[in-house]
Amino acid sequence: MQWAVLVQVVRPNTLKRCELQYAHMKPNQELESIASSIIQQAERLLTAEQKATEYRSVDDSLMVDHRRTTACTRVVAYLSRVLTAVEGLNKQSFLTELGNRLHKVLTTHWLKFSFNASGGLKLKRDINEYRDFLQNFNTPTVNEKFESLSM
Repeated sequence: MQWAVLVQVVRPNTLKRCELQYAHMKPNQELESIASSIIQQAERLLTAEQKATEYRSVDDSLMVDHRRTTACTRVVAYLSRVLTAVEGLNKQSFLTELGNRLHKVLTTHWLKFSFNASGGLKLKRDINEYRDFLQNFNTPTVNEKFESLSM
């Protein structure tokens, strides 16, 4: 009903432009929805797998566990599957958006924890793992963000 009124009021060029903008917005909205779903799943994995004491062990001994955390392993495995499935013209912009959102989610997630010396080393291992994986996205802005975290 609205389009019928619009056709009568708007010049044909303007109408074509509106239709093109709508057609362009729809894929972007779908990509936005997909990115949100992927990030929500990553958040669920972090919440389910990350133990509250994982970065603050009771025994702050010299024996440091250099393995990445289970949460890190699960998130990277999930994102690896996502990366292999992404293709098309919007791939680079999609991966940039995904990487930026993941950076925000991870930094917010890590702020919930307290750390001791060995936990800090374990966090550094996780950060390096995320950084190494996200280099596959080939997105300089995301690489810079994770590079600054690993310093």
